[in-house]
Formats: sequence, structure tokens, C-alpha cells
Amino acid sequence: MLAHGFELGQQVRLLAATCLQVVLPGFALTGWMRRSTLPEFLAAGFILGLPVQLLGWGAGVTTGATWLMWGVPVGVGAVGVVAQRERLLRNFRQRRELSGWESLTLLALWAVFVRRLSDQWNTQIFDDRTAALYQDLYWHLAINATSMRGLPLRDPQAVGETLNYHWLTNAHIGALARSAELDLPGLSVHAWVFAPLAALLGASFGLAHHLARSTLAGTLAAGLVVLAPAFAVNSAVRAGGFGNFQPLSPSHMLGMPVTVMLAWLVITLLSSGALRRRAAVLPLAFMIPLVAGVKVSTLPVLACGVVAAGLPLLVIRRRRGLWLGLLTAVLGALVVTTPVFGGGAGGSTFGLLLSQQGLGIWKDSGAELALRGPLGDKALLAGFIALLCLNAAVALPALLSLRLRQPAGWLLLGMITSAFGVTFVLSHPGKSEMYFPMGVQPLLAVAVAAGLVVIVRRSLSLALRDLVGTVAAGLTVGAWLSTAPPWQTLTLRGEAAALAFALLLAVAVLILATIIGMRRALALASVWLVAASSASGVLGAVNGSGFSSLSGQHVQQVAAERKPSARDVVEDEMRALRHVTELPADAVLATNVHCQEVKTSDNCDARAFWVAGIGQRPVLLGGWGYTNLGRSTQGQGGRYHVMNPYPDEQLFALNERAFQEPDDATIRALKERGVTHLFADRRASGVADLTPWCTTTFENSTVTVCALG
Repeated sequence: MLAHGFELGQQVRLLAATCLQVVLPGFALTGWMRRSTLPEFLAAGFILGLPVQLLGWGAGVTTGATWLMWGVPVGVGAVGVVAQRERLLRNFRQRRELSGWESLTLLALWAVFVRRLSDQWNTQIFDDRTAALYQDLYWHLAINATSMRGLPLRDPQAVGETLNYHWLTNAHIGALARSAELDLPGLSVHAWVFAPLAALLGASFGLAHHLARSTLAGTLAAGLVVLAPAFAVNSAVRAGGFGNFQPLSPSHMLGMPVTVMLAWLVITLLSSGALRRRAAVLPLAFMIPLVAGVKVSTLPVLACGVVAAGLPLLVIRRRRGLWLGLLTAVLGALVVTTPVFGGGAGGSTFGLLLSQQGLGIWKDSGAELALRGPLGDKALLAGFIALLCLNAAVALPALLSLRLRQPAGWLLLGMITSAFGVTFVLSHPGKSEMYFPMGVQPLLAVAVAAGLVVIVRRSLSLALRDLVGTVAAGLTVGAWLSTAPPWQTLTLRGEAAALAFALLLAVAVLILATIIGMRRALALASVWLVAASSASGVLGAVNGSGFSSLSGQHVQQVAAERKPSARDVVEDEMRALRHVTELPADAVLATNVHCQEVKTSDNCDARAFWVAGIGQRPVLLGGWGYTNLGRSTQGQGGRYHVMNPYPDEQLFALNERAFQEPDDATIRALKERGVTHLFADRRASGVADLTPWCTTTFENSTVTVCALG
């Protein structure tokens, strides 16, 4: 963090805010945990404390009393810890201790995680001279700034619109920045991610540990989260969703640990004794509405998991009322929260394999197979199914360890399969449907790790040399598959290769079964599959690539080697934006910057979010690509909605006229809409003389900032 300008004093304040505002009240809600390790307690404290922190944030921004952002969570945490002190102390004293090798392994995995983030930061340039961030980071930065000021949240790219998005992650970041007086860009782009990703590892470790009753399973689950399993075909088919782990979206990064903790609480509620069930009710009641505001795709996935978990309960006729009440609560929360947080799904369409049909491999294969006659479409579908099965083969241990009468496995199965299934029936123009499977990737890691340990334990005492040899063989084959070029088209030969691979594996299992018995054969096959599919992640860690070797993205190790782009925020603009951050907190800008290429043109990509993002002040109309009205244009003219004009033509014309043909009526109309300043960028469009209508507060050869009189 020091390398990216987040100095030591800010790091100390961030740590203090995280511990007192989040972990302390969250620890008061861990009374349901038994025989857990220290990383599990810390992870649970962070995740379960988020609702209380957000309660303090809401009180602080509504009243303007920043001290409430400290006082509310610290007060709630102190009261909760005192009220539950005997149970909390007993649970903490009975905690499991990690062995030396487990501690070192978790630290090594954390180091790989940090390296991935470091490599990602090398592609995200933000300094005094220029900014070249992934465009959505500017958008999130603007929302983070808006969340520091008040409720209800307005869209910082169009202040006339309500923000309809799962923005609680932004509120979490905004609360930390305002309460601890932290540098918002440094926190938003770099520093905030360490705590949620550490919590992700701790929660994944804990859930697998308790499912398999083995810390080995927990360590393996953490490894599979970091070294995400996938075969080489994943880079072409892109339907696995759990390969190429790339933490970019803030809601995705916070949503993953929240999803794991939510699943853990539901399993505790449906599977544990009365005492633990009662202790889990309160944190679960906090988490269900929270998860919708953190990642809106999680609640429907959870609903499917709860339905699946009810199947064994209905069969054994136990806890059916509890299950029905839980399902009702989840569905009720889904209905209530979707209108508030579900705006990101705008533009989605339903249809079989629509998402896959947009991939290059599908289009190229369709053209080739069409030459083979009427069976071409069926051959294409068969090939896709074969490749998808190959990608999903890593889930075999989870399926083999599934017990019909235990709701835990059914819950995970329902959540994972529904999340992956969505990608076959839903298509979003921005490919956001992939966040469904990406969001449950840690649950898949947990299910595979716990299942693998259970299967090996059930097998009749496999020798260590057999396990080591199987792992080595799997890594070798997996490395070969991962470094081989992915299929660019599906031909009959390619399909035959995929099917032959699956057939060869089945034959190998049968041969092993005749020699050493079915249980041992299935155990070795499961170990081999997990090792082979994890080889890509291992290669990515060993060869220094921050991401999986399958991603095709070899990120630059030296940011200076990057070539400038028209989308970059240049030095003159950065100076102007630093001035904007010093304007009054209630300032509202009008700007002529809308397009990613900066220059305004017809049907441009309207995702220039950086004026409101870096400037940390909302704009009357900036990059409208993700606004409610902007999303409503999806499909018009056959275009992605970010490429369409803003639907409110009168507002757009008023905004542009203020810079090119200003007059008294135009400026008066802007002031009536709350605009206090103009941000005129000559790279975006021509700019008239503005001095008759506003007082210049900053100016250079590229940008003029002026205050309306």
C-alpha cells in the first residue's frame, strides 16, 4: 500500500476503523461457532459486523455526526460482547489451534492473493500526472464519494436519478473513508480489499473445516479459492466461471465472503442443535437483507439452495417449519430488495444459450458445422456440453460425498448448480451473468475440498505414496492441458477428443476399481481431477503471473511500459480534478465529458465516469451508460445501452448548450437543477467564453472550472 501512496498513518487508521467498526460488533454475533480457529473467528467477526457498521454509517451521514460511525458500532459491539461474554469466552477458549504447516500454507496463499492484486494494480495507474483505471472503478469511486454525504443516494453520474444498484459495498468503503479521514481514491482502488479477501479465505477455511470436520479440508478449500480450478477450454467456453479469478468489481470482492458466511449460517440453522440454532438466528437475520445490497445475484441463488436443502428435511420429516420459515424470509427479502438494489440487471434477456452464442468459438464453430448438414447444430450443442462437463468435472468429489439426509450438501449443490445454470438461460449485454457463478466459486471450492477429504477418509486407508503419485500425475496432465492452446472452434474431431478424454478417465476408474476396489478408485480419481484442474492456478502462482495462466492476460509488471490511450485522464485534467475535490461538499458540477474517448460523438461509449469519480462531486450528467435511463435504451438500434444517446434529450441539450452556446436562460435552468460549478474540458468539445456567467476558480490549457454566480 505504501507503494501506491497509502501512507502508514492511513493504514493504522484503516486498521483501527476495521477492528472497532466492523470486527468488534461482528465478534458479538459469533456465539453459534464451535471449535473454530482464530482465522475463522476473525473472518466471521468482519463479515457479521458489516450490517452494524452500515447502521452506524446510515446514522452518521443522515445526521451529519461523523462520530456516530464510531459510536454506534462500538456501542453495539460492547453491549453484545458483555451480554454474551460467557458464551463467547467459552467458544474462544475451546478454539482449535492451527498446526505450523497449516498456518504457513494459509500465509503463502494470502501472499499469492496479494501478488495477484499487486499485478492488477500495475494495470491501474493513478498518480499526480495521469489516471488510467478500469472504467468501472471510476464509477465505483464516484458512488463511494456520494455515500459519504447523505441518504438517499443519488446517481453521481446523473443527480436527477435515484441510484439503483447494490451499493452497500460502496457504503462500507465510504464509511471507512469518512470516519477515519482516509484518502478515498487510495482506499477505493487499493487498500480496502485486504480485509474482505482475508475474510474470504478465513470463511472458506471455516466452512470446509466444519463440513468435513478436518482442518485439512479447510486448508484445501482456501487453496482452491486462490488457485481457482479450470481446464484450458475454460478460456474459450467461459462457462465455468470459477477459473481465472480476477477481483475487479468491489461488490464481487465483498459479496464472496458474505455468500460463504450466509451459507455457513443456513447450514448451522438447518443442521445443528437447538442452542446453536438460536444463536444463529440473529446474525442470519442481519445477513439476508445485507447480501442483497452487497451482491444482488446472491439472494436468488440462496433461494434455490434453500429449496434444495429442504428436500432431505421433507423426507425425514424434521424441521420442516424452520425450513419453510427460512425460505419465506429469503423470498420476502428478494421481493423487497430487488427494486432497490437490482438496477444492475437492466438490459438482461432470457433465452437458451444466449450468452454462449455470443462467444467467438460458438460463432466460428457454427459456420464450420453448418457445412456438415442438418446435424451441425446438434453437433455444436453436443460439443459444448462435452466441454462444459470437462470444465465441471472438478465438482465430482462434492457429488460423490453428498449424503441424502444431510441438508448441508444439498444447500451447496442447489446454490452452485443454480448459479451456473443461470448462464445458460440469461444474457446480459455486459456479460454480468458471469457474476452468478463467479460469486459461488468459493462455495464450489468448499464443497470440493470437504468432499475430497470425506471420500479419501472413506476409502480403505490409501497409502501416502498413492496420494502423492496421483497428485503429481494430475498436476502434470493439468499443466499440459492449461498451457495448450484452447479450442478456437468445435469440430467433430475436437468433440471426439473431449469425449475420448472423458471416456479414458471412466475406463481408468473402472480398471482401478477392479484392482483396488471402487471406493479407493473413486478417491484416487477425485484426487487426480482436483490436482489436474488446479494446475492452471498453480502455474499462475509459480510463473509470477498474477492471474490464472488461462486468462490470456499477462499483465504488465512495469506500469511505465504501458502506451498512453485517448481514454487516459491527462495531467491538466488531474490538476483540475484535484481542485474540484476542494470545492464545497455540496457542490454539483455540470460537465461536457461523457464519452470514454473523451471527445463527445454520436453513439460513443458513454462511460466516462472519472469527473464525478476522481473529482468526488456529483454531476448533472456525466457518463450515462449505467444510469437508470441509460440502461433503459438496451437494444435500441441493435446497440449495447452504453452506446446509445441519453434518453432525456432536453437535459442533454441543456447540458451541452451551457458549454457551447451559454445564455442567461441556460445558466438559470442549470442553477434550478442544483448545479453550482461547470467543469469544461476542451478535449471533449468546443468551449465558449464562460466568464459572463461564472467566476473562474481554476483554468489551464485543457480545463476550466468556474462557479456559477
